[in-house]
Amino acid sequence: MGQFYIVKPVESTNLITNPSFETNTTGWTASSASIARSSTYQNRGIYSLAVTPTSTTTAGVYFGTIATTTGVAYTFSVDIFAPDGIPYRIYFASTGGSVLGTPTTFNGNGDWQRVSVTYTETSGASRRLYVVKNASADTQVFYIDGAQAEALAVDTTYIDGDREGCYWLGAVHGSRSVRDGQYRRGGYRIDLEEYGAYLVSQQGTGMPALKTSSSPFALRAGSFFQRQVATERAITLAFSQAGDGVQEWHYKRQLLLDLISPDATSGDQTFLLGYDGAGARMEIACVYDSGMEIQSGKLDIETAPIRLIAHDPFWYRDGERAAAIAANSTVTSSSLSPGTSEGIGLYWDLRTGSVGKMGSNATFYTSGAASFEPIPHPDGYWIVVSPNALLVGMYDGTTMTTLMTPNGVVTGIVVNVDGSIYVSGKWTSFTDTSGATQSIPYAAKWDGSTWSSIFTVSGTATGIEITVRATTLDDTTYWMGSRLSGTLTITGTLSGSVSTSSTGVEFTTRPSDAGTYRVDPPLYVADGYAGSTMMSGSLRSQDVYFMATKTSVLYVCKFDGTNITAYPFLSTFGATAEIVGPPYISNDGRVFFSVINDSLYETIYEYNGTGFEVFARYIASSVLISETKNAVTRTRDGRTFLDYRPMPQIPILMNANPITSATSIRHLICSSTELIGKSMLPTGVCRTVSDSSESVRLIHHPNGLSAIIRAGNASSITYPARTNVTYNGRSRTYPKIVLVGPGTIVRLSNRTTNKTIWCDTTVTQTFVQSFINGLTQFYPRFVVQALAGETLTIDTNTGSVTSSRRGEIIGLIAPQSEISDFYLQPGVNAFELTTRNTTASSGVFMVWRDKYWSVDGGAV
Repeated sequence: MGQFYIVKPVESTNLITNPSFETNTTGWTASSASIARSSTYQNRGIYSLAVTPTSTTTAGVYFGTIATTTGVAYTFSVDIFAPDGIPYRIYFASTGGSVLGTPTTFNGNGDWQRVSVTYTETSGASRRLYVVKNASADTQVFYIDGAQAEALAVDTTYIDGDREGCYWLGAVHGSRSVRDGQYRRGGYRIDLEEYGAYLVSQQGTGMPALKTSSSPFALRAGSFFQRQVATERAITLAFSQAGDGVQEWHYKRQLLLDLISPDATSGDQTFLLGYDGAGARMEIACVYDSGMEIQSGKLDIETAPIRLIAHDPFWYRDGERAAAIAANSTVTSSSLSPGTSEGIGLYWDLRTGSVGKMGSNATFYTSGAASFEPIPHPDGYWIVVSPNALLVGMYDGTTMTTLMTPNGVVTGIVVNVDGSIYVSGKWTSFTDTSGATQSIPYAAKWDGSTWSSIFTVSGTATGIEITVRATTLDDTTYWMGSRLSGTLTITGTLSGSVSTSSTGVEFTTRPSDAGTYRVDPPLYVADGYAGSTMMSGSLRSQDVYFMATKTSVLYVCKFDGTNITAYPFLSTFGATAEIVGPPYISNDGRVFFSVINDSLYETIYEYNGTGFEVFARYIASSVLISETKNAVTRTRDGRTFLDYRPMPQIPILMNANPITSATSIRHLICSSTELIGKSMLPTGVCRTVSDSSESVRLIHHPNGLSAIIRAGNASSITYPARTNVTYNGRSRTYPKIVLVGPGTIVRLSNRTTNKTIWCDTTVTQTFVQSFINGLTQFYPRFVVQALAGETLTIDTNTGSVTSSRRGEIIGLIAPQSEISDFYLQPGVNAFELTTRNTTASSGVFMVWRDKYWSVDGGAV
């Protein structure tokens, strides 16, 4: 038997009406065993049949029956995954179970193998098809898939109506199926030695040539590497072909020509070249190029180097692999925080997909709404303040370490870009990490190993509260506020003078605008500066923007390092305006304010250097209006976007009702440009909540390895489940994603490759309307939703989306999805999936073919 074969097209009918168990086990009966559909292993689709035998030595399963005709040869073939070394057999049988013909016997090998048996009917009747153990008491589960019975004397490539070139004669997965004889990549596998062609040498079956793309540097030697791609390959198979005389030699040459001729079927089609020499069956699609011109023929023998072209240069293992992808893990309220308080939030490890508390230190999970959100530290961990503001800790993903326990509450905390931490508040001393008492009042700096003071405080004041709000990049200037009764003197590396008051908080600066500005206490950090409800700063700018009041008038204030410029808020934005967030400074230094002018409009204003101009506006019918936090976000390359991140640059996901006079939408922006909605996040986090006045909030660490989920009054948090899929091929392969309804895929991400398919970009509105720099844009709704009994298939190899009921529906995939580059990387791939409206009968599966650079892949 030779190593190479070519598939010769032939029309054939699969007489088995349920060949791959995609919907049920109808037609199959256990024999001293139990059977069930399974997605544990599969080779033709997303399910196989799991057979659990008893110790009966002939236990197994049979299909029955098929109708046969006297004198006709029938072949039964099936894929089987069975324990290594266990003996099995397959055969035709009467309706009473009596063996007909000669069974095919074989041993399991711990992997999929395809076996076949042929029987010529003698009397015409109904026949069963058996797959059973062969005199073995073993009770281990084995699996079968891709069952086929056809009225041919040899087995052919697998047929069912879901396959290319095939169709069902009746109900899908419930009827016989036919392969069209004009489909070239299905039919007989012709061993080339049958045509007298004996392999002399092979060339081009190994690693294909790679094309390297690069761009030369303009001013120095070398170039910038961009990528490598495999080019089409040429395969040259040198065969020696002889005949018993000249006429037979010509006859065998003609048979070989018929296999590779472009006219073998209608239209221009590739044919399948197969290889059995490495172990597993490997196949590649080819067309004939040259070599059969008779260049060295001598009477009745010739050595011909047949040259083939494979436009897809990869080898594929016969059969398919699949995996079920889990969706939507849930954490209940008992895990979130005590009572209904959101506390410090939950830690989301983006490497493993797990969600849970930040360590076992229960003191950080006391009741009460936390005044501080966890702050990402440049070294990769999180700085956390307990809800009662009496503890400051550091969480590294495993352990919560208490950095300080002050004898008064913390009112301000800053994490500077150099990693130093500034904590301030109403205390006179604190206990440090080692348990020692530090007599440093009101404000202290942690450099990673020790605490130190940053200034000294003296005076006759009582009720002293000092709040460090921000530091400049050079770590020499501190923005602070103070609250006290009496007189206070502060000395140290400060900017300007300190105003004191018995009634409120003062902003410390170099004021050029006479008067006192009242600044609210800080609540969170933005871009490396301690922010407040009315304060923001930028890593790329020394300017600090804040909201302040002066003589009962609200101002938008800018401090440029020397002077304060104050803009009266109401006269700038309108008498009925209401600020809905602090000024936001994007990564590229642009400044934005979010303002609600009335119940119908929200406007994003951009500061242009001298005043404010409209950047974007949302109206009630446009789905989204920002809540009382940042209204603008930024991408890693510095571009600035609104709450819903305009397509096609960045995908979005929203599930919110538009603002009306009676409702309030809760949306937040995270530092990593993720948008959080009332019930859904684009990262897939969603929630079940009865209190619509609260919102899920997500804070990403800049290193991209973790995030914090703050749950508000949510009764539970639902986030994407993590499924690890092992791909054993050696080259990237492009899978099919199969949704079995009912349900909707919202988003599927491969965290290993950082590729995402978005299938539902807006849930409550048909169109999203935005006003961006005066340009009105409309974005249609994209929803990949399957009804009960419907199956949707996203084929990332062809870029198509098809429904078992509606045909082609590619338009339902969001245009920013990476469907054309959504692949499985060799090894373990970590998938995260978000779905909605699913039931127990729903499922999402990934189906692929193992793909290899070389024909050698059959040996692994």
